[in-house]
Amino acid sequence: GYAADLDGDGNLTDADFAQFLTSFDLGQDSADLNHDGVIDLQDLDAFANAFESRDRRDSGEIQLGGRTINMHLSGSG
Repeated sequence: GYAADLDGDGNLTDADFAQFLTSFDLGQDSADLNHDGVIDLQDLDAFANAFESRDRRDSGEIQLGGRTINMHLSGSG
């Protein structure tokens, strides 16, 4: 899967965001998105940038850490 696609479904969604926040809070390795061995604000920034990019697009792809992520927005009211 992709670094920011924590649930491994090939899409960056709200579920990945929730899982990232939990992993980050617990200090789990899955939150180390830049793979530097430290879970810190750089990882949070990397995820936030990927997630915010998703919100700026109707659909498409973004690049994160040299990987392509397919973007699919979750429906909301």
